[in-house]
Amino acid sequence: MRFLLIALFIFCVHVNADEMQRIESIVVDIKKLRLDYDKSQEDLALTQVQLKDEKDKNEILLRELESKENEIIILNNQIKNIKKSEISSQKDKVIIKEKTIICQDNQISNKNKFPLLQMKKQEVSTALVSTKAQTYRLNKNANIYNGIDGKVIDIWEERTSFTSNFKSGSWIKITGYFVEKVWQKSKQELWIKEIDANHR
Repeated sequence: MRFLLIALFIFCVHVNADEMQRIESIVVDIKKLRLDYDKSQEDLALTQVQLKDEKDKNEILLRELESKENEIIILNNQIKNIKKSEISSQKDKVIIKEKTIICQDNQISNKNKFPLLQMKKQEVSTALVSTKAQTYRLNKNANIYNGIDGKVIDIWEERTSFTSNFKSGSWIKITGYFVEKVWQKSKQELWIKEIDANHR
């Protein structure tokens, strides 16, 4: 009987030892899964940071591209203005007329070398000037034009926000505007009078 009890005890110990090893194996697997999960979370966070950096870089590159496009527009306008000024300067050249002074004995004494001068027309400056990109807000309901002294193509409500980095005299060129707090680039030529908007 004693031998049977000893054999039963050894059998129970052996069975429990296998169960303990199985539990320890499960614990080890759980720890490994936790480590893998933590590492995957760190990798995900790092990927999100890298994605944000790439988005920021893309935004900077898009702004630089827009700035370069605006510089090209300015240069084209300057070329047009130079051509216009050359044409107008040719028209406004001083015409020199020489008068002949005749004495009583009908002899030509000399020629008047003083030219007859013509007044040059003053031109209102409409040169496109590049400025630092700024955000504006309408101080009243305002007309939106398709160009400087152009046609009214829309009316925007008071407190509407927009961006610009170009001015021409008393006019502001609208380069972008906000729709439900999301900025959108202007797809057409939009202008507004400077008195209708304030800096934000």
